[in-house]
Amino acid sequence: MLAARMLAEQGWQDVRVCNVSSRGMMLRSASPPQRGAYVEIRHHQICTVGRVVWSKGTAFGINSQQKIEVRELLSGTSPVRPPINGERRAKPRANSSIQMRVLPPEEASRIVGRGLEWTAIALAVVAASVALSGVVRASLEAPFTEARVALKSAH
Repeated sequence: MLAARMLAEQGWQDVRVCNVSSRGMMLRSASPPQRGAYVEIRHHQICTVGRVVWSKGTAFGINSQQKIEVRELLSGTSPVRPPINGERRAKPRANSSIQMRVLPPEEASRIVGRGLEWTAIALAVVAASVALSGVVRASLEAPFTEARVALKSAH
């Protein structure tokens, strides 16, 4: 069991880490947070943020937002990460696997032409369906009218 601190709605309090996995923890506290609450667990330099998924008595379990490095938690030290200087999104990405492909104008025109062709075909199919439903309705209207008249006269 590891001694740790927890920040919840009630503020900071002492907790005991009883069980750890790569995605969650079982903890004990004098006043455990309610199910669904978000908490921050700190043990030395390690900080884990998670949501309470169950609570029973003084014990409760959290599902962490990030992977928990169990070895780091047990040793109480985290690897040194370089500080982020400036706007992170403005910096070029290292080893970016996403590459933009610019199409030549004739290939772009061909793609647009295919799209217009399929749109025209779809509109023609819809128009034919509407026309066919009108023909079917007109051909069935007379027999149904005769049947309706015959049923009314039978009563």
